[in-house]
Amino acid sequence: MKSTITQLKKLAFLGVLVGGLFSAGSLKAQTPCAGANSWGCGGAILNNGVDFPGDILDVTVADKKGNSLASYSGLGCQSTSTASSYKGILNSGKGFDLTASEEISVTVNGGTWATQSWGTRVGIWIDANRDGQFGTTECLVDPASNIASGKTTYLLKMPCWSTTGLSYMRIRGGATVYTLSSSNGCGTANTYGNILDLEINLKLGASPTANFIVPTSTNYVKTNIKFNAINPSSGYTYKWTFDQAVAPPYTGYSNNSEKGVAKWASAGKYDVKMLVNYCGLADSITKQVTISAPTSAPVADFVASANEVEIYYDVTLYDLSNNGAYSWSWELKSPTGIDDQTSSVQNPRFTLSETGMYKVCLTSANDIGPSTKVCKDRYINCIPPTEYYMGPSKEGASTNGTLYDNGGPNANYGNSRKPSIDYFKILPCGAEKITLSFKQLILNDKGDILTIYDAKEATPSKLVAKITGDNYKQYDTAKIVTTSGAVYITFESDGAGNAAGFIINWASKLSPPVKPTAKWTTEYNPAANGMSVDFKNTSLNVKGLPTYEWQVDQNPESSATDFTRSFFTDGQYQVCLIALTCTGVDTFCNNITINTPTAPGNVDYTASNVRPNLGDIVTITTKTDYANTFEWSIFPTTFTFENGTTKNSRNPQLKFQKGGAYTFTLSAWNSVGGKAVTEKKLIKNKYVIALDYCIPLVDLMSADVGINNVTLKKGTKEL
Repeated sequence: MKSTITQLKKLAFLGVLVGGLFSAGSLKAQTPCAGANSWGCGGAILNNGVDFPGDILDVTVADKKGNSLASYSGLGCQSTSTASSYKGILNSGKGFDLTASEEISVTVNGGTWATQSWGTRVGIWIDANRDGQFGTTECLVDPASNIASGKTTYLLKMPCWSTTGLSYMRIRGGATVYTLSSSNGCGTANTYGNILDLEINLKLGASPTANFIVPTSTNYVKTNIKFNAINPSSGYTYKWTFDQAVAPPYTGYSNNSEKGVAKWASAGKYDVKMLVNYCGLADSITKQVTISAPTSAPVADFVASANEVEIYYDVTLYDLSNNGAYSWSWELKSPTGIDDQTSSVQNPRFTLSETGMYKVCLTSANDIGPSTKVCKDRYINCIPPTEYYMGPSKEGASTNGTLYDNGGPNANYGNSRKPSIDYFKILPCGAEKITLSFKQLILNDKGDILTIYDAKEATPSKLVAKITGDNYKQYDTAKIVTTSGAVYITFESDGAGNAAGFIINWASKLSPPVKPTAKWTTEYNPAANGMSVDFKNTSLNVKGLPTYEWQVDQNPESSATDFTRSFFTDGQYQVCLIALTCTGVDTFCNNITINTPTAPGNVDYTASNVRPNLGDIVTITTKTDYANTFEWSIFPTTFTFENGTTKNSRNPQLKFQKGGAYTFTLSAWNSVGGKAVTEKKLIKNKYVIALDYCIPLVDLMSADVGINNVTLKKGTKEL
């Protein structure tokens, strides 16, 4: 491994961060240049009976996550005074930070004159060199070609700057019918409109460090080998160089992203170089990859994105062949032969246009030769719009379908049905909208209840309809539209009679298919030896019913959504998450480092309720970066551990038997590092106050007797 960073550049970069080894960084920010629109603001100004809108009415600046950095409204005006067109520095003394190369959004509400459909020209500049000017090269949104009619959002990537500190963002509006260009950041422009400035603080991010993952599995000739940057950033630019590789590895490939791909024609050891650049500061690293020639023909295998597909919809087949297969011959056999199809790409997508069972065959090949043809008979079922029955049916992924109660289309539903049995999920792959309508809806009484949630499960906050025998006539001709991409339906009935029940039809609007992006995060990395490490699944674009596989050092360990594991040997482990959905598959790998603690780390705990009533269950949640052994001491001892927890549980559950203040002591340590050197105690005095209300004693048992007026005072002051 070879890595190099120009030391002079490192020193210069650090100088910028602390206020300046660069000469420009030591300059004091200049006052923004003057600017005015020669005929004042736009809005309702009349010029020979013609209205020329050009005002920016509102503006909001937000970071990439959507957090607001600045927001102002009511900025428009109706003055013909040139001076009134400049709205000033709106946040003077309260500037917000902007980091070079970060992505932000600026949303403006431009004035509109509907008669001519005129909007407002919008220009946005950043004074990147802090000289008080807004030059053409500092223009991020050119007003010559950007017109806002109402609210318009501009996604902007910050430029690089060589100086940090106080500066300004200028936003300028102008009437559509007049000229305004990138050169009009300063000075007077012959237009209606307004100008506003925002104070900003220019910052630089961390110096880039080049590093990437070389696949540790066998890498074969003539196959695409993927290299992923470690800790990539949208502010960095990348360039990959591959020694003696076939270029390009596939049509449309670019070597300027955080993901490098290459393939080699012959076996050997080859250098792979990644160059990462951030605002002129660059780092590079070179690693070596070993490319092997196969010693045997591939063993073909594959999997389908779905085994049941509605007619006229797509199915994708994913190649799982081993031994470096680089050519493929697919055969899709339809029930009658009318819809037979073939393909030679690795992961083909087929549209099915005939109902029935499809057979799929694959032959793959490498330099040794072709594999044995592998066929899976009756592998994909192409179905018409689907019918389901409440009770035995639990979920449907078809785009359109019909759901009956347990009695079907011709019989009444049964008595004493339960939501634990009669539930159904509608999960079309990639649904943007699912519309429900009732072909039939008749319920017997208020004890017969049909509930519908705009969610994958029975989430109370997502309840959209609760239909009973008392109100079903309000819904029998209604359409229920959901937008979460899923619908969850339950039904229950009492024993007091039944009725014809329901027939629900659904129709879905699907978004364009998109491949999932696998991703996981963990709170601690490095993590402590022996501690349970929680890996949270943060995958994106997960459509339909996903399948997950967690691997540690290439060994499959879990198919759960999230993953918890303890490591008992120091070192570095590769943790991979594979996400498979109806629209694709993706793999994300990252390393976690495990160290044995040699001293106490961080530990804290919180109670779910610090003022519980007697009988309430209180959960204590512990947060720690190193401990795996716990011992609780709680005084007074008038409490019990609940739900199987004990004094040695990490997150015990407690029920208090008497009122009063309870003091908590937690001893926590790492069993691998040893109690003697890693133990830490955390005491919270009178942390939980259990409430025990008094019951007045009276001789006369009447509802009129009781406390009816309470006054609280602090000293002589009534609270």
